[in-house]
Amino acid sequence: MSNKDISGFRVKLSLQDSEPEIWREVCLPSDFSFAELHDVIQVLMSWDGYHLHQFKHNGQDIGDPEMFEEYGEGCTDEQEIALGDVFKRKGSRFEYEYDFGDSWGVDVICGGKMKPGDQLFTVIGGEMAAPPEDCGGIPGFYNMIEVLSDPEHPDYDMLFEWMGEMDFDPKEFNVEICDIAVGAIGRRRSINISGASSDVDEKISIETFMDRFISRIDGRDPDQIGWSEDEEFLKAMQEDFKLLSPKDAVDIFEELDDVFQGGSSNEPVIERAGIEFKVLEDKSEYLKIPMLNQIKFLVSIIQKEGKLKLTAIGALPPKYVKELYAQGYIKDYMIEEYGFKVSREDSVMSIVFARIILEMSDIVKKRSNTLTLTKKGEKIIADDATFFEHIIDVAATKFNWGYFDGYDEEYEGFGQIDSSYTFVLLNKFGDEFRLTEFYAELYCKHLKDFHNIRLPDLDSAYRCYSIRSFNRFLVFFGLVELKDNVLSMKSDQVKTTELFKKLVCIQDV
Repeated sequence: MSNKDISGFRVKLSLQDSEPEIWREVCLPSDFSFAELHDVIQVLMSWDGYHLHQFKHNGQDIGDPEMFEEYGEGCTDEQEIALGDVFKRKGSRFEYEYDFGDSWGVDVICGGKMKPGDQLFTVIGGEMAAPPEDCGGIPGFYNMIEVLSDPEHPDYDMLFEWMGEMDFDPKEFNVEICDIAVGAIGRRRSINISGASSDVDEKISIETFMDRFISRIDGRDPDQIGWSEDEEFLKAMQEDFKLLSPKDAVDIFEELDDVFQGGSSNEPVIERAGIEFKVLEDKSEYLKIPMLNQIKFLVSIIQKEGKLKLTAIGALPPKYVKELYAQGYIKDYMIEEYGFKVSREDSVMSIVFARIILEMSDIVKKRSNTLTLTKKGEKIIADDATFFEHIIDVAATKFNWGYFDGYDEEYEGFGQIDSSYTFVLLNKFGDEFRLTEFYAELYCKHLKDFHNIRLPDLDSAYRCYSIRSFNRFLVFFGLVELKDNVLSMKSDQVKTTELFKKLVCIQDV
């Protein structure tokens, strides 16, 4: 990497074949590597980094050597090439390609050296929203825009659901959000560089960091603690943070997240009082629990490999996603009905769910974006009954049921609060198909009578409850059956399965 010039450039990124042009301009240092530039392009285009990428300059392939080696090819290491090595004058350019299936091409163009008043790692400007991943390249992107602009189009509902029921404005570009993201990359880079050459001899472990952290919050309510609320607390934690290795500094955020997001991982948020799960005498019956077997398959991968390395954003690598979906435990509507490809973790909701539940379960531990089996986990997975009860408890009490939907804050905890009441209702009425609205109405009345919770829009409340309780949680565990259109999550009738009757025991009701 060249260090001759440590000044910076104005760097323009232009999405090839976009009309009107989708572009971003950002200030970056001249010693900024192509590997680091990859991260910047990803955040500026709102992509997630699941797919392969490469740079091309003067006929030279530049990328991750390990990834290229896997495909029997060679390349120049992207960590060894810097902007200053290729930007010789204003207008110098090279190409970035991402996702060799959709083939997003980005022209990286030198806009000249930084001007007076420019600051490194700031976004100067940009226009138009970037395409979402996996929409079929430029042709698929513009077809998507056309379909979403016409609610009467036959493919509108399918694409709207695929987009997560979120509005997509092709003209929208949020420079403030992109500027924050690029600034974070700059700060991370600064920490890594200064950490590598630090004169500080003392280093502390994660365990020491956490011991100090716990001693400082002892006797205080974790919900009332925040990085910006206590200057003395913040300063002390920052000083300790500087003493961690770069690797541990990344890992520690995972440790602290549980504290700042709502209590200890050992304390369930919601009780399932009144419900017990029977031990099935016929062990083959556990093969009928889709989510149990999906998670067991993930565990088997970890056991086989010794550890499972996640992607840079903490997701399962695509090859494991494809392998897991191929087992057929839980089918996905968009994949089965419309031929959407299984390309990455977030293209299959049930696989995201399985990976998160596994991480929350204490069956595995996560360090440096790698999952390994714990001693406690070895004991839990040895018995299917224990394994099942453990993961369904985690799914019911620790996982946020609103994770996959876009309902407003007023629906926080909806369906999950007193989820045991849904079991009670199903135990009483679930022998035959009934409208999901039947259960939703009784559940809403229960929340009103016992928790003084009232929702103004009952239609939305009923829909939210049905999706979270039936289409996801109970279907994932094989406890209910939906009538018709089961995969599309548009079914309006539900009944219990034989498995529900064999597993669920209602007490003290």
